[in-house]
Amino acid sequence: MAISITSKDPQQVLDAFGIAKSLTKKMGHAGISVELKPGSIIFHSLIKDEHLKVPVVAGAVSMAIAGKLGAASKASVAYNMEKAIQQLLEPVLHEKTEQQPTAEEAAVQAITDYSKGKAKVAEVEAAVQKVEDDIEAEIAMETEAFAQEADAEYHEQAAQMHPSEVEEGAIPPINVSPQTALKMIPVNLDLAELMYQPVKATTGSSIYHVIALAEGLKIAVRHKGSTLSLRVAGDLKKYKDRLSAAGFGLGNLNKGYLSIHMEVEDDVLAAKTIGALIVGTQIPMLTKMPDLSVIKGKGV
Repeated sequence: MAISITSKDPQQVLDAFGIAKSLTKKMGHAGISVELKPGSIIFHSLIKDEHLKVPVVAGAVSMAIAGKLGAASKASVAYNMEKAIQQLLEPVLHEKTEQQPTAEEAAVQAITDYSKGKAKVAEVEAAVQKVEDDIEAEIAMETEAFAQEADAEYHEQAAQMHPSEVEEGAIPPINVSPQTALKMIPVNLDLAELMYQPVKATTGSSIYHVIALAEGLKIAVRHKGSTLSLRVAGDLKKYKDRLSAAGFGLGNLNKGYLSIHMEVEDDVLAAKTIGALIVGTQIPMLTKMPDLSVIKGKGV
């Protein structure tokens, strides 16, 4: 039985989120169909007579197909899609009579067979590569562990955004609690997707925190003592004129970031300065004004 989907090609949608073809093939055999609705992807099972809903921000599917959906957003949706599919496949998977070896067991067996002349080098390399791929996938999943906690806030916050706050075709970023974002491992600013997410500066020891996100642009700040430092990354060539007009120097444009450093007398002036810079760019932001008290003193 082939899987079906409303409005879009099923394999295209599932491929966009990295769902393995072997898994979609099992879906077809198990009578699982896929339906797209505003704010969700719904998986229906004819065998279990039930359905499971995966929440997504409006437009996320189209952005994923176009290859423009952020890595964290894509990983979060993919994780929940695979979880729903596996849950609906459970009766089918239980019908298997033979336990499949783990990747580690298969690799050990391949090496053993090779030592006995029963396997080729390519078979050993493929088995070892599978182990490495599984390890990388596990690390990626741990990095995205916050996604489970973020699901409820992710959908709720995106739904509350007014259409005027979002550029046409843009996807609102995932929003999680500041406490969750602050615990994340620092990444390069151009890879950040969350408010208050810690990000790296030019030197590995410097840490900033995200305070604004636009379509193709990220802004982070470090507020330490009386010094306020801002850093911008993303599609700088597109926004360079507006950023320059707002006060950002263009000296590091070719290095992939712009920055500005200021001295402020107190927290009130710091908040006013941040607000003036963000508004002064005249760039539509996907996020609301930041609460600097959340990150003051946390940058290094």
